[in-house]
Amino acid sequence: MPASQFGQKLRTLREAKGLTLEKLAALAGTSKASIRALEQKPLVDKWKPDKMAKIAEVLGVSEEFLRAESPEFLSGDDAVFLNRYRNASPEVRRKLSAILAVLEGK
Repeated sequence: MPASQFGQKLRTLREAKGLTLEKLAALAGTSKASIRALEQKPLVDKWKPDKMAKIAEVLGVSEEFLRAESPEFLSGDDAVFLNRYRNASPEVRRKLSAILAVLEGK
């Protein structure tokens, strides 16, 4: 993934969760400077997998989603919702589809 896309995704997800650099760093067990560096000029491949996994966990997404290159990057709440949907059980997915059908008048 291009570094700028990763940094944008990280920042968007952080802001969607209402987290400051300081708060994300504290929850992920790293420094504010490290999070800022990841957002501005990330060296994703140099990060330890456990640190990246912890950041993803705090943001409510999978590490794979965080690292994945997305042809169309969703922002904020949309990205968090889509990731939660992807990780949901088949039963939860069926319920969400039923809710959407009602809301769309189908």
